[in-house]
Amino acid sequence: MTSSGTSFSAEAASRTRLDQLQWSSDSRNQFIKNALHELEKNQWHSRDEQQHRQLQQLQKIVTYCFEQVPYYGDVLNTIDYTKLSFENFSQIPILTKELIRANQEQLLALPFRQSENAHLIQVFHTSGSTGTPMKVFRGSKNILFTRAVSLHYHLSHHRDMNLTNANITTVKSPPGKNAGNWASGVKTGPGYSLDISENTNVLWDSLLEFQPDYLQTHPSTLKRLIEISREKNQQLGHLKEVRTFGELLEPSIRKLCAQHWQVTLADNYSCEEMATMAFTCKDKQHYHPVIDNVYLEIVDEDGKACAPGQIGRILVTQLKNLAMPLLRYELGDMGVWGTSCDCGRHLPVIARIEGRKRNLVVLPDGNTFHPVFDEEKILEVAAISRYQFIQKDLHLIEIYLLHKALTEAQENSLRFIFDKTFKNKFNYKFIYQDEIPFLQRNKFEIFKSEVSA
Repeated sequence: MTSSGTSFSAEAASRTRLDQLQWSSDSRNQFIKNALHELEKNQWHSRDEQQHRQLQQLQKIVTYCFEQVPYYGDVLNTIDYTKLSFENFSQIPILTKELIRANQEQLLALPFRQSENAHLIQVFHTSGSTGTPMKVFRGSKNILFTRAVSLHYHLSHHRDMNLTNANITTVKSPPGKNAGNWASGVKTGPGYSLDISENTNVLWDSLLEFQPDYLQTHPSTLKRLIEISREKNQQLGHLKEVRTFGELLEPSIRKLCAQHWQVTLADNYSCEEMATMAFTCKDKQHYHPVIDNVYLEIVDEDGKACAPGQIGRILVTQLKNLAMPLLRYELGDMGVWGTSCDCGRHLPVIARIEGRKRNLVVLPDGNTFHPVFDEEKILEVAAISRYQFIQKDLHLIEIYLLHKALTEAQENSLRFIFDKTFKNKFNYKFIYQDEIPFLQRNKFEIFKSEVSA
């Protein structure tokens, strides 16, 4: 039950938006629809009810991990997982990226190892923004659930599904206007797909042609698009909202968006391993975790829970992925809990997230774009455990490798790959090191530029 007139009216409006969705004909949509109804309903429950539900979900996934995931057989023997509380859950050892890489097979649940179930999992490769690329598995039902989360995000921000959307991201199919919808499961207006590795001037020209109502892209790409808009004195006349994802959203970018495009900005906190973990509240700058998808903690250096206002490490536990469930997974990001929100929801509040940020490559002609690295091709040349690119000027990129010296043939093979990645024949300087240090707050940038666009 909700406790105020404000939350009651907000909940009623939420139900109206849900009822107005037009579902496309697909047998998988019933699962998505049911999940969406649960997401929409649970956000209005009291905080006590939400915590009770999360503890039940944690009990289920922890029990499943002990019974079905070999890695957790020994790990969970140290706690009484049969009578789970938030206190003894916090005693489960933190799972790092290094542990995932070293125990990848042991983290894959037994039911998904059977050949007849191979079609039920999808493989995802992380971007390497915290040091080294990593492979994770997600179950097909988890994929469908995250599509419901995406719809939940759209409804929470009152988006009109009949309007047009442009999405600038890594695309595998030819970019341009898609025949399908821009939101899974429901009928929408036209959707446009643009490749983030394209130079930003070309991206801007495409946006001028499409004139979308909504735009989604990385913050670093958005910043450059706004700069181009100002330089050319051109505007996106129909734009109503911008959505960002994949990187740290700096307050200055939100301010630029409001000042020069006069639109609001919403941010999606997500990663390949977990999909959407939190997103900004409508018209607010803070975040609400998606409590039906993840259980999120913020802890200090000693692993103790942080109080509101205290910065700490973000740990995330998956609640819906049965293929490769990750308990108390440390993303490498930092966050700060906030206090309550006046939107009517009783969800936790994350006041601030400080996370991964990628820079743009600056080409000799002044064009910029977001580099997308083909980790699999790089690792085919040599089993490099960690690498980092630093653009020193318009012609030189230094490549730091945590690896013994490569052969001349291997270096040349990598140059060929990097020429395609950077869309230019840069001079590459290979630098071999015993250690590649992390940056501030244990963050690692796979690419950074010391050149101003």
